Amino acid sequence: MTDKGLRLIYSFFQLFPGNVPGNVPGKLTNDSAGYVIKLVIHVNNIRYWFLLSDIRIEWEVKKIKVAVCDDEKNIRAILSALVREQDKECEITEYASAEEYLSDDAECDILILDIEMGRSGSSINGMELAGKIRGGDAAGQPVIIFVTGYEDYVYDAFDVGAFQYLLKPVDEERFADVFGRALQSRMETSPRRRILTIQYAGVTKTIPLDQIYYMESQNHKIVIHHREGELEYYAKMGDLEKELQGQFFRVHKGYLINLAFVDEYSRTEVTLASGDRILISKYKYQDFTKAYLRFMQ
Repeated sequence: MTDKGLRLIYSFFQLFPGNVPGNVPGKLTNDSAGYVIKLVIHVNNIRYWFLLSDIRIEWEVKKIKVAVCDDEKNIRAILSALVREQDKECEITEYASAEEYLSDDAECDILILDIEMGRSGSSINGMELAGKIRGGDAAGQPVIIFVTGYEDYVYDAFDVGAFQYLLKPVDEERFADVFGRALQSRMETSPRRRILTIQYAGVTKTIPLDQIYYMESQNHKIVIHHREGELEYYAKMGDLEKELQGQFFRVHKGYLINLAFVDEYSRTEVTLASGDRILISKYKYQDFTKAYLRFMQ
């Protein structure tokens, strides 16, 4: 069925709500995964269900990025294989030297690092590379696991905040234990984004909540105003308000704004970082200021 057809059915039930038992047209019905908008038609005692949209608020699943830096190609291959045994979804990038890692301006969650890398002609060893990393931007610092054939640097490893120090040849069980704990540590500290997933008319759209400026109610539809444009779908503002409370606030009957994008406000309107100016209901002003102050704490 086309989107036009769905709109016609939806309009029909708005005019004749008595024909709909149980679920009212446009009502968001909570299930275990999200909210589903359904319409019901009775024709000759046959019940027809129409799914208008499926709305889900989920946490973004972030792939872990792993860098393997070692001057021996076969060792890099072995370490990469061991990583994949622990997490097949990891993104792995291999580097033959510290210079190669630095020139790539690499961003990774876990760095598996050799120390002596003379075979590659590198003038920077792994310990010096770790020092450069720790001396950089504190945000996004990787978990560092040293894998080396030398015991001499074990105490130096503590100075650069190494997670663990493993000796070659690598014991597979020991590596699995260390990498598993490093992975868990990284996942616990890595920021995650909440995302809004919408399925309608056979199309799935995913928008991170931190990219949505505000939502607007128009003729039984929700219009999402976000960084890349606008998106329309059937929903009820009240249900979204409940689901998104804390980060979003309903300043007016027809507007749900993202508090993260509030630039300034008065008693009558809110100006968002996007430049949009949204009216504040006089009945909502006090609750809005309280919600905004809580959000900013």
